[in-house]
Amino acid sequence: MAPLSSQAHNRRPMARRTLLIPALLLFAALALVFADPPPLEGLRLNVFDTYQRLSPRPYQPTPLRIVAIDDASLREIGQWPWPRTVMADLLNRLRALGASLVAFDIVFSDEDRSSPARIAADLAAIPGLADFADELARLPDNDALFAQAIANMPVVLGFALAQTGTTYSPPGLISPLSVGNDSPQNFVASLPAILANLPRFDAAAAGLGSINAVPDRDGIIRRIPLVLSFGDRLVPSFTTEILRVHQGSGDSPTLRMTPRGVTAIKIGDLEIPTDRSGNIWGYFTQPQPQRTVSAAAVLSGRVDPTLIRDNIILVGPSATALADQRATPLSKNGPGVDIHAQAIEQILLGTFLSRPNWAPMLELGYTLILGLLLILLLPRLGPLPCAVLGGLGAFAAVAISWLSFRQGQLLLDPVGPSLAVLLVYLASTLLGHMRAEAERRAVRGAFSRYVSPELVERLAADRSQLHLGGEQRILSLMFCDIRGFTALSERLSPQALTSLLNRFFTPMTEIVLNHRGTIDKYIGDCIMAFWNAPVADPEHAANACQAALGMRAALVDLNARLSGEGAPNLAFGIGINTGDAMVGNMGSEQRFDYSALGDAVNLASRIEGQSKTYGVDIIISEHTRALAPHFATLEIDLIRLLGRAQPIGIHALLGDARLAASPDFRALAQAHGAMLAAYRAQRWPAALEHLGSCRGHATAPLPTVYDLFEKRIQAYVETPPPAPWDGTFAATKK
Repeated sequence: MAPLSSQAHNRRPMARRTLLIPALLLFAALALVFADPPPLEGLRLNVFDTYQRLSPRPYQPTPLRIVAIDDASLREIGQWPWPRTVMADLLNRLRALGASLVAFDIVFSDEDRSSPARIAADLAAIPGLADFADELARLPDNDALFAQAIANMPVVLGFALAQTGTTYSPPGLISPLSVGNDSPQNFVASLPAILANLPRFDAAAAGLGSINAVPDRDGIIRRIPLVLSFGDRLVPSFTTEILRVHQGSGDSPTLRMTPRGVTAIKIGDLEIPTDRSGNIWGYFTQPQPQRTVSAAAVLSGRVDPTLIRDNIILVGPSATALADQRATPLSKNGPGVDIHAQAIEQILLGTFLSRPNWAPMLELGYTLILGLLLILLLPRLGPLPCAVLGGLGAFAAVAISWLSFRQGQLLLDPVGPSLAVLLVYLASTLLGHMRAEAERRAVRGAFSRYVSPELVERLAADRSQLHLGGEQRILSLMFCDIRGFTALSERLSPQALTSLLNRFFTPMTEIVLNHRGTIDKYIGDCIMAFWNAPVADPEHAANACQAALGMRAALVDLNARLSGEGAPNLAFGIGINTGDAMVGNMGSEQRFDYSALGDAVNLASRIEGQSKTYGVDIIISEHTRALAPHFATLEIDLIRLLGRAQPIGIHALLGDARLAASPDFRALAQAHGAMLAAYRAQRWPAALEHLGSCRGHATAPLPTVYDLFEKRIQAYVETPPPAPWDGTFAATKK
């Protein structure tokens, strides 16, 4: 043991590391929160979504309605797109009902194919229809009728910005927004192409705005743009233009800017706070039926006029088949037009969600204070009190965030501070654990080379078990012995023999340990192992059998490598028995081993010795066979071992359950069982006949076993066994 002064000297660097590493991790966590990578942003947004689901915006009536092109409208009017005469009729009816403004969340980019002139052009080529085509061509054009309806009242049309497409835009209709000295193009969403309406529609409209909604990375729309960038110029959003036209403002909206981005947008008399990209956070209500009117009801005259009069009317698709469905925090699949409507409602009501510019600094400061407290207090108070402190800190972050949302519509992030504090706590706790573990590491490292890792962990957890004595358990015991080892010892040098043994023991030991076995000892060229101690294993017999089969396969691989190197091949015999044994620390007060003793141990060793007699590499006792019945085994004898009074059944272990279920093996097992039954009934001709059947099977033959039985039967034909005889064979060799 090191002197106390040396131990104290060693503890000082550890104490410094206990403070320094968590501090470095805290500042790394602060840098991560400040950088706001996508995974962290995603977690924060999911928390904000949860807040909205728990407490959505209460619906308050505003002068706004959605006229929805819904499933009922498609059934009644017909499939989409409708003729422009229908759209003109819809617009005229809304004007007659007193709508103050109509906005179409639809892009009318193509000419109406059902216009009379286009149909007339197709009919003119048909003989006999030329006169009818001329009359049809003189009828008013559908697009002209719709353009006239647009010109008759305040109408806002939408266009869609895109990554690819045309760069057309009507001159003078999409006015640049007024800005200060800073350039907003560095902050707002920008797209290079546009899908626009027909020029005649844009010319007739009172306003034009982008209908684009910009979803987050997970496809959910949480922020609604009030300004976007088309190429190198700014354009108003659909919501912005509706509010401008609704107020009768002829002035372009004005952006308020700082070097960090947009802060607000002024539309007429309205000044709307935004994030740095010119968006407002969507503060959504649950679906509200009173917000929506079916287009079919308007066209058929069934609508209540009070729902239309003096209202802003948004016309847009809501039918699922029209594919204008968008995800929001409150809906996985809602109409896109509803998002524009809810944005306008928020602005008219002055009810906004806000994530102020100072919010990240507040969150960083909170994280820093709580993290430093944990770093300083953990070595003094210990893990449990600091876990309570950290949990209270994280709970406080969530509580403050929730109350800020609920009472002030502020979006404060509880995720970053909570994760940072968790990281600091885990790092500090881990370092404390490492310091305690260092005291046991040397002992564990030394012991693990001699006993099973499970026993090492058990002793490390409870040092009181480091005493002499043991306990009685049912164990499955294995002895594995190399065949012909004496001859190998004569042929090889000590160095080559040692190398060969190590190459054999290493994979065999690994297989035993991987199947929950414990290596008891190496006895020359023999491995002794057992199962069900020190850790209880209900499947100990099956695991021992599975380990033996794995050792057989590993020996094949090892021999393939040895053959390639010109080294001799190896063979082994394995014996497995299951029974009561005493297991524990055996030896003296000065030195002891974790080992097993008892008759079941001796019997396993004797069974391994019989593998040479019967020419079988793996033999298990009837006791092991009873606890692992699903393996492919064949009973090879009922034998009375030297020095033992009671006979025991021994079985050849040939394979796993898959082999046991195969038709070939079942046929062999049936013939083998019939041979043993005839043999034990002293029906010698029948036994020889069944013996021939056994030899004819190609699946796992046992030539040595069948040779032994043939010699016995021939001897018993000449000299029958003395009565009474139950088929037991008395072994003459260990």
